[in-house]
Amino acid sequence: MRPVLVKAPTARPIEPADVIARAEVLSGASVVAIGALIDAATGQLSGWHGTLGRCLVDQTWSVELEPDQRGYYRLPFPDVSQLLAVKDEGGGDLAARVRLRSDALGWYVALLDGVGADALTIQFVAGFGGPVKRALNMKGYSFIDVSLSGSNIGNQFAGYDAGPSALRRVFRQYCDGVITNHAGNDRRSGITFENVGAAPGSLNDASGNGLRVLTSWHNSDLRATLRGPKRIVRTTLLPATTSTDGYATTANQTGKNDDAVWVSDYATSANGDQFKLADLNMRRGAYAALPYGGAGECDAGWDMYAASGHTADGKFAPNSTNDGTHQFVANIVAAANDLAPRLPALLGFAA
Repeated sequence: MRPVLVKAPTARPIEPADVIARAEVLSGASVVAIGALIDAATGQLSGWHGTLGRCLVDQTWSVELEPDQRGYYRLPFPDVSQLLAVKDEGGGDLAARVRLRSDALGWYVALLDGVGADALTIQFVAGFGGPVKRALNMKGYSFIDVSLSGSNIGNQFAGYDAGPSALRRVFRQYCDGVITNHAGNDRRSGITFENVGAAPGSLNDASGNGLRVLTSWHNSDLRATLRGPKRIVRTTLLPATTSTDGYATTANQTGKNDDAVWVSDYATSANGDQFKLADLNMRRGAYAALPYGGAGECDAGWDMYAASGHTADGKFAPNSTNDGTHQFVANIVAAANDLAPRLPALLGFAA
């Protein structure tokens, strides 16, 4: 069925004051008139009838969906930040039995206990997307979003000269810098942090490379293809956990794979790849004296994990996720508000 708008956006993608500050505005043009023009343009671009096929500002939609051939319920928009309700045809609540997921085709809802067969009514929030895009919009920066759901550094090098990875390299030549959290999907059990496996060009998930090696190769490739200042900003990774109480507490969450071990003082240990990578990106713990900007290194780090309000034990804050992968809108907004004023210094731009 066609999606139904449940709650319209409460803000504009850009306010009249921002337009006046950044554009040549004829004297006498009223804030009301500029606001009307913004609203008209937004209506043409955003939502179900918009030409972009996405939501520019957070808004709530409801849609009745049949499962696809894989049993997934494909949502009509990207940048989905939260599931609000999932009900079966009889009105039964299935929220505890589903998870929000994403892949190269977009965002979908998957049943945890089997393949979907019946229609579901799903209410969800879609909009600005993650904290980085929100912060860039808040500062009025132009940017190219080349994120790809479900991708990892290994895939990028395996597709070095073909597919989406090659397109990313093409787009970089138009950019002064990059903000990336690539490596989240490279986390896996049984790999030491600095293990060296296959070389770039033949890299894949099973090639045996540790997270530091992967990110070093990624940094070098970014620096080789960016223009201008070539600023590389890496962010800390969000948690990846399971829960036995619907993420109501931290006590009942368990970290996945090698992320299960958290070192409370951020010092590097033999376990917990996610947190060793955080130490490396933020230059703390064992990496406190390592300078930024060297060969294979990033130029700055931003602690997205802490800015999002998550706890100091490597887990999601209570009631901030419903799938152990994606955080809720409130946490995304908090992180964006933290990042926006830091962007000039991180990217090397004038304030």
